[in-house]
Amino acid sequence: GVSADEMLEAGVRLREAGMELWDIILLGLAGPEDSRTHVDESVKMINAMRPRHLSAMTYTPVEGTPMYKDVKEGRFTCVTPQQALMETKWLLEGLRVDPLHITANHPSNYLPIKGGLPEDRERLLALVDSALEGETVIRSGRPRIL
Repeated sequence: GVSADEMLEAGVRLREAGMELWDIILLGLAGPEDSRTHVDESVKMINAMRPRHLSAMTYTPVEGTPMYKDVKEGRFTCVTPQQALMETKWLLEGLRVDPLHITANHPSNYLPIKGGLPEDRERLLALVDSALEGETVIRSGRPRIL
């Protein structure tokens, strides 16, 4: 129920008050059509908010929710594993918060990653690229939630 500007203001105020801010991004939330825009706008927000920690999860339809119904009735298309990996890559490429502890090891993610930015950026990008090229095995199946 808040705007992006209000979220940003709240995050900045919490950080400036001395709290260790932990942000969460939900990859795939915009579907494949707006995938790049979703990541780009999220990266802008995260870079401006400057959290100390960031967790990335991948949208998974949950039975009984309005979005689940949209998926079932064809009004929303979930991203493919490859598209989710691309969103992860774009996220890693765009983040400029230093230092930033990043995790994408939730069961909803196709490829578990964990590290620190900027020092682990190249290692994490290489891992994502390896998964995109089919050299690293990714998690399969849906849903992958606890």
